[in-house]
Amino acid sequence: MNVRLRNDVGLIKECKIGFSWTTFFFGFFVPLFRGDFKYCLIMIIVAFLTSGLCWFVFPFFYNKWYIKDLLSKGFYPATKDDYAILIAKGFLIMPTESMENRNYNTNNTNVKEETINVEIKEEAEEIKTNVENDVISDVNSCDCINSEVEENTTEVDNVEKEL
Repeated sequence: MNVRLRNDVGLIKECKIGFSWTTFFFGFFVPLFRGDFKYCLIMIIVAFLTSGLCWFVFPFFYNKWYIKDLLSKGFYPATKDDYAILIAKGFLIMPTESMENRNYNTNNTNVKEETINVEIKEEAEEIKTNVENDVISDVNSCDCINSEVEENTTEVDNVEKEL
């Protein structure tokens, strides 16, 4: 049985509930590849202290530890079914208001749109401050064209005098 957990950024992690066959066969490499360095280090140290006997114990507990760690880091069930599974398996004790009212929409377009809007606002503010501080000027304005014409005429006059 699998459960999907999501964080506020939209990252979804699918976690297996129960015995971890991958941990049984691959040991500390499982948390290492999942980016779970805390349990990777714990497994290595305990394996060293128990002469490797813990490799037969960790597979029974690692998935549970991993899910609890993700929940403590701000992950939440991606769907209502995942929420029900976590309650049934004892990961979540009581339904909380924040979990019941959470938006279980799996569409990430809202996050993308919000990111684009923030980027546009930042660019607009930067342009506004640059215009206010006269950092940039309009290249099509008459002032810019007139100054270029004046520079060119002085150069032409200097060349004519030399000849």
